[in-house]
Amino acid sequence: WLFARIFDDSGINTSGNGIGHDAKAILDGDASRPFVLNEYFVSDLDTYQRGSIRFPFQGLSEGEHHLELKVWDVANNSATAETHFVVASSLNVALVQVLAYPNPALDHVTFRMTGNQACKPATVTLDVFNVQGSRVHEQTFEGEVLGFRDDVMSWDLKPSSGGSVPPGVYVFRVTWENEFGQSAQYADKLVVLRPQ
Repeated sequence: WLFARIFDDSGINTSGNGIGHDAKAILDGDASRPFVLNEYFVSDLDTYQRGSIRFPFQGLSEGEHHLELKVWDVANNSATAETHFVVASSLNVALVQVLAYPNPALDHVTFRMTGNQACKPATVTLDVFNVQGSRVHEQTFEGEVLGFRDDVMSWDLKPSSGGSVPPGVYVFRVTWENEFGQSAQYADKLVVLRPQ
């Protein structure tokens, strides 16, 4: 389901009058097949300025999707919002991607995670290993990740034992565990460069 809260001081235009002034959603950048949402807008009680859109998406393929929502006010001004979300065939934890950036890294790296557990309690553990297989760093995040794609943690390239890691190739592993003990892992390479 798409659920959106809409507000504008001058009022929301969902009449469909005027070329291109529909409330609409574009899925995965396919502007040739927009979802027109005018009839799915319901205004709040006793106001023309605020309301909700609820739209039932069906038959979406598993994996990450991008959604763009565009609405108009009665003064012919538009506003756009975007989000990313993940479709999974079950409620089990799914990590679609973990992006380490910048990669190669000089003095820090941030881990952006894409999964299906937004706004739910989680324990996310980061392990970094050198090419000999020795763990050089471990870090844990506990709390709620707010979006399906979020920058969950950063690392200053200092090993847990102190000092700094030498330049080279490392392997990072992210383990995501939800409140029910279900977990998923994602691993990839990280290149550390020597600071100039």
